[in-house]
Amino acid sequence: MKAAHRLAQATAVVAFLLIIAGALVTSTGSSLAIPDWPLAYGKLIPPMRGGIPFEWGHRVMAGCVTLLTFFLAGVLWRVETRRNIRLLALAAAGGIVLQAIFGGMTVLLRLPPELSIAHACLGPVVFCLLVALAQTTSPWYADPATTVKTPSSAKFKKIGWIFAGVVFLQILWGAIIRHMGQAVGLHILWAFVVLGMAIFVLVKSYRPKIPQLSRPALLLVHLVPLQFILGFISLKILFSSTSSPGFGAAAALTASHVAVGDLILATVVVWLLRAYKTA
Repeated sequence: MKAAHRLAQATAVVAFLLIIAGALVTSTGSSLAIPDWPLAYGKLIPPMRGGIPFEWGHRVMAGCVTLLTFFLAGVLWRVETRRNIRLLALAAAGGIVLQAIFGGMTVLLRLPPELSIAHACLGPVVFCLLVALAQTTSPWYADPATTVKTPSSAKFKKIGWIFAGVVFLQILWGAIIRHMGQAVGLHILWAFVVLGMAIFVLVKSYRPKIPQLSRPALLLVHLVPLQFILGFISLKILFSSTSSPGFGAAAALTASHVAVGDLILATVVVWLLRAYKTA
């Protein structure tokens, strides 16, 4: 089981790198650098010029994540006895296939906004499924002795689900901005809701202090302010008349904003899963 846990961890890490690669494709204006799919200019390896390295690299990494996810699902389906973990692995495999279809369709249909937004929102969901597998396959999580007794168990689970929904909505508003240039005001206002929830979760995790909850909660109150800073810079870049396509500090910062947002959602998912380790 330790090997399966390590595989789940590795798959989640590569999926996070894929998120960064995908964000760089959009941030550098390389979304249609390769106009066909699944091949690239009819080849496996296209000429590396302009934005092609970003788009092609994204596709290669997506292929790696797909293979890893399917391998992980196969391993867990064979060695894992917990039905919910097996179903979670199946959901991750299905999600990565759907994400690949969305990615191909966005290219073939020339970036329709609705489909691009769906593609941008499904990526974090698949990433969180893989993070969930990395968490739930750990020896610590499988050990009943690590369950913490607290009368607030049901409340913790409810808070975790609400927080995950709040952060996912923020990711949705961000995707709408990136692909349609709309919902800026809502995205900014909702950021304060996310911040308020992060502080609320931190307080709940420390009164009384529950280490398994307080650690991800503490990480959240560091990630959310960082996301505020990156978001402010990204909006200035997005609506700047001097912004230009290509890789540079502007593209790196906007891609970082996307990646940290998805990392916040994954951290909330970890907090939620650990809430299920209370009783």
